Amino acid sequence: MATRSRRSSRVGHVKPAAREPAPHRYRAVGGQWLVTNDVGGYVFLTASEFEAWHAGQLEGAALERLRQAGLVGTAYEVDAAAARLCRRKEYLSAGPYLHIFVVSLRCNQHCSYCHASRASIKSTGHDMSPDVADRCLDLAFCSPSPHINIEFQGGEPLVNWDVVRHIVEGAVRRNREARRELSFSLVTNLSLMDEAKLEFILERGIQVCTSLDGPEPLHNRNRKWSEGNAHAATVEWMKRINDAYVDRGLDPNLYHVEALLTVTRASLKYPVEIVDEYVRQGLKGLFLRPLNPFGFAARIDEKIGYPAREFMPFYRQALDHILDLNRQGVEIMERWATIFLAKILTDQDPNYVDIRSPCGAGIGQVAYNYDGRVFPCDEARMLHQMGDSAYLIGIASELT
Repeated sequence: MATRSRRSSRVGHVKPAAREPAPHRYRAVGGQWLVTNDVGGYVFLTASEFEAWHAGQLEGAALERLRQAGLVGTAYEVDAAAARLCRRKEYLSAGPYLHIFVVSLRCNQHCSYCHASRASIKSTGHDMSPDVADRCLDLAFCSPSPHINIEFQGGEPLVNWDVVRHIVEGAVRRNREARRELSFSLVTNLSLMDEAKLEFILERGIQVCTSLDGPEPLHNRNRKWSEGNAHAATVEWMKRINDAYVDRGLDPNLYHVEALLTVTRASLKYPVEIVDEYVRQGLKGLFLRPLNPFGFAARIDEKIGYPAREFMPFYRQALDHILDLNRQGVEIMERWATIFLAKILTDQDPNYVDIRSPCGAGIGQVAYNYDGRVFPCDEARMLHQMGDSAYLIGIASELT
């Protein structure tokens, strides 16, 4: 079993300068020692190589691998390391690029784990108005980021479709002067989709993301819909949208409906079946995300929640199945693993705001509630809906 990560520079030990370790971290992994530094260099050493290195007695190929990774003092190039670190952290000076517009809290489905504290589809006073949308857009375009992605969330954003259109058209109009790299994404359960909405989505190049919790019985258990079969509606519109992309000559590797999975206690029994459902629907990746302690999920945690010790076996079984499928030629990835491997093995950070360091809240994203209240991230907005406004930045009309 791996030991706790340690950091060492072995300051005070007298060794030949050519072999002296540079600052590093080390951890036992699979019978070997993994040695890393702050800029992405890493080497696996046997136990004897590790001890010889720290004793200043290591020679040969293992020492050369350490030198190339920047883990030997005389081979540590400060300027090159600084450049690599700047490259990995370049987002810190870019400004928020992800702007989440919660255009409505209303939703027509009843998800047991709803993080957004949704409102009834029949309720009033929970939709963003065009005026509030304009003030939020003004604030979004104040970001210095050269990239602006506007993401529509809810509730169910298709409930307030007119304002979704208003925001898209307003952003495109503003961008004629701002000249940013502008993109849009829509997070929707797809049950309110129709041909007119689809045509607008295709015209404006809006990326679509939906929820798919696994095979039909599991999906419908998690996401109850009084008007029909939630799973059937989701997969039908996924196929319809993907076919429309192909009909327009768009690359299906770039243009396709993505899907998100929320793992409840009921999901833990079906790691293989969930992965197979994603493959069946033509998806190339899935997020095996643990349950978040927000909204309705926090209120009924004793029914749908679980400790980490129960989630991890589920994750391992699903990931093992994904690896087996890839060995058979089936293209499917687990996105958490992909992101972390990119962070570990490359100079580039995938810039996924939820697991950046420092956190992407306020630095990489901003969330705009239906009522114009502004938060550094969607989780802060969720806390506000639960009664904790500690992270409220202000109201858009007063900030622009």
